[in-house]
Amino acid sequence: MIKKPITTLFNYKTLYPKYEHYYYRNILKMYDKPETYSGLVDLCLNKKEVLTSKEIYFSSNLKFNYTIKKAKKNIFSKRVTIKKIENTTILLHKTRIGGYPAKLVMHFYQNNLFLFNYTFSNLSNNDKSIIKNVLKEKYLNNNTQFSFSKNRIVDSLGNHIFIEDDVYFTINYISLTDDFFKMLNNIKEELEIKKKVRKELHKKELYNNL
Repeated sequence: MIKKPITTLFNYKTLYPKYEHYYYRNILKMYDKPETYSGLVDLCLNKKEVLTSKEIYFSSNLKFNYTIKKAKKNIFSKRVTIKKIENTTILLHKTRIGGYPAKLVMHFYQNNLFLFNYTFSNLSNNDKSIIKNVLKEKYLNNNTQFSFSKNRIVDSLGNHIFIEDDVYFTINYISLTDDFFKMLNNIKEELEIKKKVRKELHKKELYNNL
C-alpha cells in the first residue's frame, strides 16, 4: 500500500462550490499546511503564561472536546462546513460580538473542538483596548500588569487565550492537551526525518558527481 505524502494531508479540496469565493478561500489558505498550526502553538507558548481561575470555553454549553453537532446547534445563523483532512473539520461563521463584526473559525479533530478564534478587521486602537479590557475583566480580575503582547491566559485544564494583532486582530482559544497536537507532533517528526533523508541524498549526489 502506497502511503499518502504527509504534505498533502492539509490541502483543502472539499470546499462546497456555492461558498467558493474569496472569504472562504482566504481563511482556508491559512490552514492548508500543518506549519500554520505549529506556528500558532509557537506564538502561544512564546508568551508568558498567566493563570486564570476560570475555565476557558466557547460557552457554558459548548466547551473544548465538544462535537461538531453540538457546535452547530449553538450557532444560530448561516454557516458552512469545510472538511480538510480525514479526521479534521472546520466551521466558518460570520457573527457580531458586542456590535463588532467578526469571523469565527472553529476547528475539530476526530469530531472534537480543539481550537477556535475570532478575527476582527478595521478596529481602532480604542476598540482593541475595549476588547482586551473585557477579557482581562472576565478572566483576570482586571489585572493591570497583564499585557496581551507578552502574555497568554491559561486555565487549569491546559486551555489558552492569546491575541494576534498584526494585519488582523485575532483572539485565539486553544486546547493544547487535545490529541490533535499529538498528531501534529508526529507529522513534524516525519517531516524532519524526510528532510534529513533528502539532505543526505543531495550530499551523496554531490559527492558522486563532483
